[in-house]
Amino acid sequence: MLVASLIISVYKNIEALHLILLSAIRQSNSNFEIIIAEDNDSKDMKDFIAHFKLNSPLPIKHISQKDEGFMKNKALNQAIAISESEYIIFIDGDCIMHKHFIKMHIKHKEKDKILFGRRVLLSEKLTYELYETQNLRLLTLRNLIASKSNYVETALFLPFLPSKISNSLGICGSNWSIHKKDLLEVNGFDEDYYLPGYGEDTDIELRLFKKNMHLKKLKNKAIQYHLHHKLNYTDSIEMGNLLEAKIQEGLMYCKNGIDKYLKNN
Repeated sequence: MLVASLIISVYKNIEALHLILLSAIRQSNSNFEIIIAEDNDSKDMKDFIAHFKLNSPLPIKHISQKDEGFMKNKALNQAIAISESEYIIFIDGDCIMHKHFIKMHIKHKEKDKILFGRRVLLSEKLTYELYETQNLRLLTLRNLIASKSNYVETALFLPFLPSKISNSLGICGSNWSIHKKDLLEVNGFDEDYYLPGYGEDTDIELRLFKKNMHLKKLKNKAIQYHLHHKLNYTDSIEMGNLLEAKIQEGLMYCKNGIDKYLKNN
């Protein structure tokens, strides 16, 4: 039985996905499936995934949809709907995983807890070298420091430190995990959000809190390396206003969520 379903949110960047998949097949715990949630419908992406699957030791699924703006939440809901594990781990399509990433999420999973980690922000120089060489061995502490990457202290693997329970920091959409049943009980991600910034993390986090869930921090355990790129969005005032309206409405179970896909499975 699979211990987890790893859902990777992607949009166009095949080179980054390749690095992520390379980090996936070298995980110390390999009993998981990969679901690539593409907010686009690219032939090049489909061809790449089909080719990678030929030699992959891990099962890989791929869902896609027409590029009609920011529809990440729709892709995530569809990915959850086809997942075969009862535990879901989320990462973004620009974040490489440490070799014990999956192991740490599974080891620390707990009833009524949302696990979350943080990420090293790779420098432009080191990101370029990774794209050029496809060599994950470049991700050493020495190279992180020399390349002037940010949050390098996050790269220290300290698995024996106690994990803290705290709701003072929010989840980062690129590094968190949860039992599938908890996602279904809040109807997954709210697809009313059509711009980035709130809907894929803050909104669902607040609704999960309504069912008395708490955050469990995996800093220095579930480690990620975020590939450098130019910021392609800023938090939307419009989506911020939508979030406030949702908070005032006070619903735990969103109206426009995952249930429509579950009926088809």
